Amino acid sequence: MRRKGFTLIELLVVIAIIAVLIALLLPAVQAAREAARRSQCVNNLKQLGLAMHNYHDSLNSFPIGAMGVRSLRAGGRYPNGMAVGSARRTWLPMLLPYIEQGVVANAYNFSQIFNSYLNTTAELTQLKTMACPSDPNVGSIENSPPRYQYNYMVNWGNTTWQQNMVSTYNPTVGIYPPGTTTPVPFMGAPFTMDSAYGIQSITDGTSNTLLMAEVKIGADITGGMQDHCGDVWNDDWMCAMFTAFTPPNTSFPDYLGNDCNYPYQNNPPCQVKAPFFIAARSFHPGGINGLMADGHVQFFKNSVAVMTWRMLGSSQGGEVISADAY
Repeated sequence: MRRKGFTLIELLVVIAIIAVLIALLLPAVQAAREAARRSQCVNNLKQLGLAMHNYHDSLNSFPIGAMGVRSLRAGGRYPNGMAVGSARRTWLPMLLPYIEQGVVANAYNFSQIFNSYLNTTAELTQLKTMACPSDPNVGSIENSPPRYQYNYMVNWGNTTWQQNMVSTYNPTVGIYPPGTTTPVPFMGAPFTMDSAYGIQSITDGTSNTLLMAEVKIGADITGGMQDHCGDVWNDDWMCAMFTAFTPPNTSFPDYLGNDCNYPYQNNPPCQVKAPFFIAARSFHPGGINGLMADGHVQFFKNSVAVMTWRMLGSSQGGEVISADAY
């Protein structure tokens, strides 16, 4: 009597069919997961937009971009006599109550600098609203003292960290695109050092001006070099901001004032050079999410023209931007 069952050839055919089906379905599953992650990223930025506007309604301005050790104030002191190195903080602590993190805000000691161990409790509390789930470096902790790094940064304008604070870098010439001789003058930004701007200062219109965007987190080398990308609690160069000087997800390296780990893991390209700038970057295929000053979130393709991107990054340039330009 013939035994019923699969022959070896039939079994191999079945296995091959299953393998083909898995190969066909896996990209679809991965795409669905990324769509969900991107949707969560959009929602995070919308929540930050609401928080920014609620802060503005309360105080008639957005928070300061940063204050502290990189301040260019004469004499190195603020009007109240405090040394700039004793007042180190960024916009994030001030926004905490407006993203439903009042408990974390209460744990933050505003009389101390951000890297005081008295602020470790607040800075080691994970804030899901600040993290893009598509970034594999989410959960990275900056050392000395430990604090979480995040993805969402405020817009520092169309040029560099120096803006118009350092005359030798305004306008910026000869950096990007490589070999260019066209000067890029600073045309305003929603955020800067030591000052808080309101909607009234965004003369280009809130729907035409970026307020925030994503960056990729730069992981630290364990027990070694730090990376400033995503170090949003830190008032130092290029930690809590992005610039629209280079286009989204550009292969051109960011110029950081210090603390750059590249190549390393999934870190973005960077060099320790001046003047300082950092591109908006993400792990979303094809582009990045950006929050406009009117509160709406837009997906910007990597292919957006650099001049258009700089126009969106400026707040007082008076440029005319066509809706189909991005």
